[in-house]
Amino acid sequence: MKAYCHYVRSAFLFTLLLVLYNNAVADQTVEGTCDLPSCNNDNSGNMDDPKTHLHHKLIQWIQSSGGIINEKQEIRLQDPLDPASGLGVFAVERIEKGEVLCMIPNNLMVQPEEEIEKASQFNCETIRVLIDSMELGEEAKFASYVSYLLTMPRGQLPETWSENGFRALCDIFELEDRSEWHMEITEFLPTWYEDCEGSKDNPLHEHLAMQVVLRSDDDRMIPFYDMYNHRNGDWFNTRQKIDRNDDSLEIAARRTIEAGEQIYNSYYMCDACSHRKLSFFDTFDLFVFYGFVEQMPQRWDFLGQDVVFDLDEKKDDPGIIELTWATSVLPNQDMMDFMHEEIERIIQLEQSLQEKQSSSPASFVPDNEWHMITQYLNAYRSALGHAISATEKLFREWEADGWDRNNWEEDEEEDDWEEDNVEEEDEDEDTHEIGNDNSGSMDDSRTHLHHKLIQWIQSSGGIINDKQEIRLQDPLDPASGLGVFAVERIEEGEVLCMIPNDLMVQPKEEIEEKSQFNCETIHVLIDSIERMELGEEPKFAPYVNYLLTMPRGQLPETWSETGFRALCDIFELEGRSEWHTQITDFLPTWYEDCEGSKDNPLHENLAMQVALRSEDDLMIPFYDMYNHRNGDWFNTRQKFDKNDDSLEISARRTIEAGEQIYNSYYLCDACSYRKRSFFDTQKLFIYYGFVEQMPQRWNIWGQNVVFDLDEKKDDPDIIELTWATSVLPNQDMLGYMQEEIERITQLEQSLQEKQSSSPASFVPDNEWSMIAQYLNAYRSALGHAISATEKLFREWEADRWDRNDWEEDEDEEEDDWEEDDAEEEDEAEL
Repeated sequence: MKAYCHYVRSAFLFTLLLVLYNNAVADQTVEGTCDLPSCNNDNSGNMDDPKTHLHHKLIQWIQSSGGIINEKQEIRLQDPLDPASGLGVFAVERIEKGEVLCMIPNNLMVQPEEEIEKASQFNCETIRVLIDSMELGEEAKFASYVSYLLTMPRGQLPETWSENGFRALCDIFELEDRSEWHMEITEFLPTWYEDCEGSKDNPLHEHLAMQVVLRSDDDRMIPFYDMYNHRNGDWFNTRQKIDRNDDSLEIAARRTIEAGEQIYNSYYMCDACSHRKLSFFDTFDLFVFYGFVEQMPQRWDFLGQDVVFDLDEKKDDPGIIELTWATSVLPNQDMMDFMHEEIERIIQLEQSLQEKQSSSPASFVPDNEWHMITQYLNAYRSALGHAISATEKLFREWEADGWDRNNWEEDEEEDDWEEDNVEEEDEDEDTHEIGNDNSGSMDDSRTHLHHKLIQWIQSSGGIINDKQEIRLQDPLDPASGLGVFAVERIEEGEVLCMIPNDLMVQPKEEIEEKSQFNCETIHVLIDSIERMELGEEPKFAPYVNYLLTMPRGQLPETWSETGFRALCDIFELEGRSEWHTQITDFLPTWYEDCEGSKDNPLHENLAMQVALRSEDDLMIPFYDMYNHRNGDWFNTRQKFDKNDDSLEISARRTIEAGEQIYNSYYLCDACSYRKRSFFDTQKLFIYYGFVEQMPQRWNIWGQNVVFDLDEKKDDPDIIELTWATSVLPNQDMLGYMQEEIERITQLEQSLQEKQSSSPASFVPDNEWSMIAQYLNAYRSALGHAISATEKLFREWEADRWDRNDWEEDEDEEEDDWEEDDAEEEDEAEL
């Protein structure tokens, strides 16, 4: 009974404190003086006494418990004349670059209890620590911090809005209702109530849960650090560093901060924000996950359109907004049409919502939610307008170079290269390439990453020939993908690159038995990125930074459910389980054998990059930038030095200036197994996620028919077929191919109907592009094989062979064929 009374008293005190604060805010009074040590005697922008007192107690608790709070900063209203402007942390004196702003020891961070081995995705354990502290009251260790959290406004997360406000949000994002929001956007509340078994009877519990969503750093809540507001660009003036010895967090000045300046963090460009940087976390994500529209600069990633751009105020004229494309994937005509349609939809929706809001006796949407909706719509409409103007300017520049927008045909060929981007901070933005020909150059930040990688290799004993450059395969088509090209004539035998063994990512020496999936190699990369997030510069940092810019979802096994379902239909499989049994099992192996984390998409991305790029258990920087193509296009030779295990790539023949430099993924010098097992176009699609250009090799599974297709040398429009083995097709094989081409044609029509009739794409655009490419290539290969087989049969019939009596001939010759195959295998082994 005593414990229960204590709980009731504590809860009452906290609730009373919250009510007092909310009443003070509702009255919009700005009274009293600041009790903080950092406020000095300047009372401008002070808050009401109860809130100031809470901050004062929180800071005292941190300082008395081994933490540091620099007294040259104060907490005050962002606009001293507007009580609704929100709080921020400001410098009251000049703060020098590198000066510590705060240091929070690990023992002052709210985090799961030590005995919990694995934290849940939603940080249920962290929330429980806060709830326990609230129920314990003033005796709790985190009482000062919980008191502060309980004064935070409710309803900041869009997911917790009123029904009318949420309905308006769903209209903006073209979603049906909360259930679709929870599937497509966020699912904080269902996770809290279901996975964390949160109480629906106590709104304070839900409030603390939402504060963890808004403020946590992974599974930790860090007092005072979470008071720094977000802003990017030159405004972002802090740097964070986690001490690996004691796990404390130190925040220091990234540059000199003048008195009066607000002190900002960045929620997606911070030192530990590598995942958010690389996944193009943007203004939309901030609105959805934090409930505010960021000030300039803003980043916009139009979901499903692959267009990412930054908006910022012009330095010498803040009234002018400048747009910078953030990746080398530039808009095409389809993207332009989307933006025109979208801005028209948003304008009409805004008018409709405004009519409902103004005509309703009581506000249709609560004022605070309506304010956020109008802010977001204004920002989104403005972003679309700037993007349309910039795209028109881009199109005019291309048209001046002879490009016809009416005949735009995207070459959506996906090889090992696609354009993505990572923004590097505090670095110059030189556009540097290996050669000096800048035609087809990429955006500065991506080029800068290549430059850093090449510099690292060259300064560490490696060789990169300066007669080659990295550029777009088609300089006039931003979607054409990247490749390595000769900028000068390269003679046969000339070294293109040499990568020493110590620059190759590989299992550590002490590992005796290597796993099939190169788990050890993956964990070397993961260890590198974890150290980078702590502000360190590990050995492979330049290579890891490059790998993290690679597109996700390249491996078919990682596709969406609808895309993967279409794949299974193509290959006549039941589902993922049969795919994993019959085709590839990268993901199950990563999660089960390698004990990969399902909570960190960056780890999975690195695992898939190893699956895509490794040479046995080695990841070889720069070498993996050479794209694949066979035939006369394949112009490189590889050689491993047995003395030092270095890899040397040289020219297989003379390579003229302007030629692309190609490797082969199954006919290379070290590819003997793939050559003999007839690795082909189908396997390239499955294992690497692209359809190879001509020449192609096709091994019709289960039919023992292998053939090569290539363009005729003097007429590339004519495709020639060559049987690759002495096993030639029989009548059964011809029947199979005829049935297969009919099945594929019908399947393609069925998928196309679903894709065109679905309001949202049935299969995501990038996956649909790859499916269409593969189906076209497979149908074409079957067609050529059927024609060549018919021609072969006619030649045999001219020699009096009867295709209807094939079975007897086949039985008689089968033994001879088996003997011939055995002899060929013996010769190959010798």
